[in-house]
Amino acid sequence: MKAQLLLIPLFISFSMSQIFFDSQRAPEDRAALKPPIYYSVLNYFSPEQSKSYVNFALFIQNDVLQFNKSNRGFTAGYEVSLNFRLKETKKTVIEKIWQETVEEKEFTATNSRLKYNTTMIDIDITDLSAQEYLIYLEVKDINSGKEFRRQIEETFSALPDQNEHTKIHLVAKNRLSSLEIPLSDEKSAIDLNTTFRSYFEWAVKSTDSVKVQSKIYVHRDGKEKLLQDKVYSYPNPSDIFIFNEPFPVSLTTEGEYKWRYLISCGKQEIKLKKTFSIIWFNKPYSLLNLATAVEPMMYILPDSEWTSVKKLQGTELRDWFRAYWRKRDENPVTPLNEVMNQFYLRVDRANLMYQLENKDGWKTDRGKSFILYGEPDKIERQKNPVNTVPFEIWIYNRLNQKLTFVDARRDNRFKLVSIEEIKDTKDE
Repeated sequence: MKAQLLLIPLFISFSMSQIFFDSQRAPEDRAALKPPIYYSVLNYFSPEQSKSYVNFALFIQNDVLQFNKSNRGFTAGYEVSLNFRLKETKKTVIEKIWQETVEEKEFTATNSRLKYNTTMIDIDITDLSAQEYLIYLEVKDINSGKEFRRQIEETFSALPDQNEHTKIHLVAKNRLSSLEIPLSDEKSAIDLNTTFRSYFEWAVKSTDSVKVQSKIYVHRDGKEKLLQDKVYSYPNPSDIFIFNEPFPVSLTTEGEYKWRYLISCGKQEIKLKKTFSIIWFNKPYSLLNLATAVEPMMYILPDSEWTSVKKLQGTELRDWFRAYWRKRDENPVTPLNEVMNQFYLRVDRANLMYQLENKDGWKTDRGKSFILYGEPDKIERQKNPVNTVPFEIWIYNRLNQKLTFVDARRDNRFKLVSIEEIKDTKDE
């Protein structure tokens, strides 16, 4: 049984330069690093089925699609066509066509550059001969009729020859589908919010055990630092040695990484290397700069600790910041610190909704309250009352509290004047 190998680099060119706490991009601007449409092709061999497959995954940004109003909100649709042809004769050997529907409840989501729709398919290529092929991709927006086309030229080669191997792929935790986001012809990235693993195959054809040395490096402060060094041993490998290794969640922070492998089996030896970045693409804007990230924390720190924090600078401040939020990560098995993310999403919303001419939104009374308590269950407003000043009453049923804000000068500078318990008005 011959396993088929398909290696197709598919990229749309974009430039990239991202390091923790040095970008000034807003969240939507940071999303521009990702191509509006991108795709991945990953070949893998299934020992259980003795077959070779190609996993094709397509990612389409909401902003690319045309949404129409529907009974359920807003609906878009697109059709994907994949056509595998012999390069010499142009004869079609594989053709796949399918449609996808996208539904959004909110209009703002329809033009988001942060939301992507994913579709994927596994294609059996076991019976394809070792020839040169052309792969035609066509994506058609059903509502607008706009089309995206791409032609890829590649050779399928069998895996019977000793010492032939694939490159390293970065794939999903629970399935063989690439998670790499192309940033340029040479660079790819992984979204911080995903868990991933390395994957490669090697045609060993030996009865000797396989030894794998794995090293993970991060490029930081102009230097390459070793983060992890592990050795794995596998006795009695099959003809095709399949290896995968999870990327440690404890190491998952934004940065530029290098995964190096030294694999040996008897006298055979190969070296593999994978360079990639980890980027928090939808990172809250208030987290992009260390100074702006620390300032709103005055609302949640004891006065004595806040006084000490204000004296920290440089790496000391950065290390304190990371340690503070790491201790409060309620789900450390995921790359994303959900508690920290929620806090800074609130800061962003406060800046967006309550910004004044000379004052950031998070510094206002309404901004502070929004950060501390979140979205109210209900807001009662009087914008232009006749016999009193404008006011807002924020009702938090889950907290059994209501907050009253007053605009005494009618200049939109609402002040918090009272926090009261919600009285039970039910008949006793």
